[in-house]
Amino acid sequence: MDPEAILQALAEHEVEYVLVGGLAATARGASLVTFDVDLCFRQDRANCERLAAALAALGAQIYPYRTEPMAITAEILAAHRIINAGMPAGRLDLLAEVPGLGRYEDFVAETATLTLGSISVLALTVDQLIQAKSALSRPKDREHLDQLLALKKLRDP
Repeated sequence: MDPEAILQALAEHEVEYVLVGGLAATARGASLVTFDVDLCFRQDRANCERLAAALAALGAQIYPYRTEPMAITAEILAAHRIINAGMPAGRLDLLAEVPGLGRYEDFVAETATLTLGSISVLALTVDQLIQAKSALSRPKDREHLDQLLALKKLRDP
C-alpha cells in the first residue's frame, strides 16, 4: 500500500476530503494496522469530477475487481454513499458520510491538519474518531474504539 501516492494525487487534483478510519487513527497515535485508505469527500458535482480525475490518474477501478474493469466516474461518486476502489497504490474506501458524524459538510470544520510524508491533509481528530467508531458495532471497530479511548485518556488525563 502506498497511501502517499493516493494522497498526492488527491492534492494535485484539489479534491476536498477528510481522512477518516484506520490511517487517521494511526496518524493520531493509535497502533492500528490498516490495509486501506478511508476518506470522506465533499459530494458536490465539481469535487466529484476532481476526485474522478484523481482516481483515473491512479488507475483506480471499482473493487472487488470485475471481469470488465469499471472506472469510477463523477456520476458514480455523486450517486453512491460508499465506493470501494482498488488501484496499484492500494485500496481506497470513499465515503459520502461517516457514521456518527454525517456528511463532509457536517464535520469538516472540526477536523485538524496532519502531515503524512510530504502532504498535509485534513483528518478526523481523536474525539471525532471516537464518535465515529462509537456509532459502529463491528468487533474491529470496538477494538479500535477501546484503543482511541485509551489514547484520549493518556492525552487528556
